[in-house]
Formats: sequence, C-alpha cells, structure tokens
Amino acid sequence: MTDTKAVEPKKVYSNDTTQKIFERINPFVEELLADEDAKTPLIGLYLYSGQNVPYPIMYTDFNKTYSSYGPNTNLGEARTFNLRELSTEVYIWKNAKIPGDTESKKLGFKPRTWRCVKAQVDTMNGTGHASDGESEYFFSSLKGVTPQQLVNEINDIMLEENTGLWVNELWEMPVDAKAFIYPPGASIPKLSNDHVSGTLTGYAVDGYDAAVMFNVVSYKATNDSLVATARAGKSLNAQNSIYKFPSKEVKVINEPVPSISLTHTCIIAREACPGMYKPGDVKIYILTFDRENPLEDLRGKFFKAIDQMLVHPIEEEWTDAILDAATGSGFMKELNCGGDVIKGYAIYPGRDWDTLMDNLRASGRIKIIE
Repeated sequence: MTDTKAVEPKKVYSNDTTQKIFERINPFVEELLADEDAKTPLIGLYLYSGQNVPYPIMYTDFNKTYSSYGPNTNLGEARTFNLRELSTEVYIWKNAKIPGDTESKKLGFKPRTWRCVKAQVDTMNGTGHASDGESEYFFSSLKGVTPQQLVNEINDIMLEENTGLWVNELWEMPVDAKAFIYPPGASIPKLSNDHVSGTLTGYAVDGYDAAVMFNVVSYKATNDSLVATARAGKSLNAQNSIYKFPSKEVKVINEPVPSISLTHTCIIAREACPGMYKPGDVKIYILTFDRENPLEDLRGKFFKAIDQMLVHPIEEEWTDAILDAATGSGFMKELNCGGDVIKGYAIYPGRDWDTLMDNLRASGRIKIIE
C-alpha cells in the first residue's frame, strides 16, 4: 500500500470585511458587558449591501428584525452602526424583547466579543477544523458545496456553541490522486446481476434505488453481462441494495487493464452525460472524480449543465450565486457516492428556475451588464 502523500491546503474563501466589522463593534459589546442594565440577550442584525458577511450575534428571521423603515422597534431601541466604507449596516439592540417562540429562544445568545479565525476542510470526507491557538474545534458531516456554504455551515456551529470565533478564511485540503479509493481496511463492494459479479471501484446512486454510475473491474465477459442487464432496464445489486438506471440509455466506456488481464468498465446514465440531456428529463446529474479540487470541478460542471438547461443565457461569474441558491432551496440533491466517484448532485430541470434567477437579480447577487 502507498501512503497518502502530504499536500498543501488551498485557500478557497477569504473576507477581511468581517474582521473590520468586529473591530468596530466589539468596543460597544464590551460596554454592554460592563453595563449592569444590559441583562437580556444581545441581538444584532447584519444588513448587507453588495457583500455577504454575516454578523454572528444575529436574529435569523429577517422579517422580524428589519423593515423598509429600518430596525424593528418592537424589539426595543437599536443602535445603528453605519459602516459606509464597508457598505455595511449593523443594528444592535441593548435590551431586546425576544418573542416567546422556540426559534427565538434558541437564538438567545449572551453578549460577547467575536474575532476571526481560519478553518480547513476536507470536502471528500465532509470534515473540517478551526483553531484559535488555544482551543480546536472539529466538524463532521459538512454538506456545503460552495466555499460560502461551508463557511456558513461552520459559523452556524460556532454561533450555536457561542465560541466567540467566526471563520472568515477557508482552506480546502486536496487529496493525493493516488490515495485509496476506499478507506484502508474497508471491504470492497461488488456489482452483480443474477449470474456474475465484479469489483466495484466507484459508484453514484440517487436515493435507495436509482443508479447514476457504476465503475467495475472484472473480466470483460463479466462486465458485458452487467452492461446488458443495465441496457435491458433490469436491476443490478450493489452493496446489498437493488438499483436500476433511469432509462435503458446508458453510456459505456471500457478500458483494458493489461497488467491484470481485466477490464475497467464505466456504466453511466445518459442523464449524467454532458451534452446528452433531453427535454423532459426529470433529473440530470453532475459528478466529479477530481480528488484535488472537487468543488471547483463541480462548479464548472454545474455551470455547463444549467447553461444547456436554461432558456436564457447565463454568465459564468454567476455560478456560485446560482449554486448557493439551488442547493439551499430544493433545486438540487446530493448523491450517495463512493470509491473513485468523489461527489455528485442531481439537478431538477422542472423546478421554477426562472423565479430563482429573478430573485437573484432582484437581490443584486447577479447583475446583468447592459
């Protein structure tokens, strides 16, 4: 076995604005901490213009804290920090009147100062960690696709635990392309039909029964039998579960492995093949096999997929904004992937993408240059 080669992490997100906001706000928070009258939780709402930097002491329901006339006075008197040089306004209530609903109670954080830290993530395993030099925080089961989503997800945890730390810089740990396709010591899954079975080197499945991609190594006759089953619209067995491809139209790629006299065969759904999407497809799929920069590879494939799918042309610079909105509102769903298939998503063409795009334009997250 070959050990995973040490590689340097790559910076994928950075925003200095947050630290500058903290430098301006923290002195006032320190005043509140020393004020005996400030006995109720502090609530701050970050209202952004042209930037996406949340302030951590915040009330998440936008409609309850802000109106077109300014901060919600029903919560009490607010102090406004108009940071024009940062295109930012922050509202802070000294003694907020918190409504009694469960969501509000959950957000009753004590006043405290905050400072920025860096975080590092391993997107293959959905793990990450952050440290302030004294304490270290570990994260698991991270679901974010874009760097902004990962930062938001980690900061939600930091906020929930009232750490006083806020991630404003994210580093992604690439994985050596020669690393194991399955964890060392793990059993290698098989792909089988009623007659033969082969070694499954990678897979992507959608839910409990839909196959998107199977990569298998075996004798060519064995692989041909598995391919014939897929093309007949019949089920294949993988990891003790039964899967069928969305249609009989599957693409097959065979690559001989002369050193072991076997063949590596890729069986992939038409709906996962760029350029082969059809009108009326309920789902289309994007997959990445890039172990070093999986998120960057997925972003590029997402742009190409929706550029084919949408009626109106889009700009590549809008990709992150559209991807953020789509993954957070049911327009996409993460696939179950393993082995040499690193990550994948199902995209729903039939959802109301026009409204999603209109909302992004209205919010200023994407701009059309005349």
